[in-house]
Amino acid sequence: NYLTCLKRHAQNKPVNVVEPCSFKEIVERFNQYQWGIISPTFDPRDLAKKLNGLTQPDIQEYKQHAHNAASQVSAEKESKELLQIIQAMKPANAR
Repeated sequence: NYLTCLKRHAQNKPVNVVEPCSFKEIVERFNQYQWGIISPTFDPRDLAKKLNGLTQPDIQEYKQHAHNAASQVSAEKESKELLQIIQAMKPANAR
């Protein structure tokens, strides 16, 4: 993600900007926070099979998980870390 790229840049390490957010990273987040279902492929039939298997309680549970994780992965929280990284990268005599 962009924070990882900036941290690597601040540490003078190589940064891969070709793929800022990999599918693997998205799957890991979904699994970590139990946000929903993940289709095994991009085939519409696979996606339809996954979606059709959802129940109303499943959907409510995923919505609750998203709500619970919001404070941990919010743009507000990540923007504070981003600002700290940028401040650390600025030369000492910069404003």
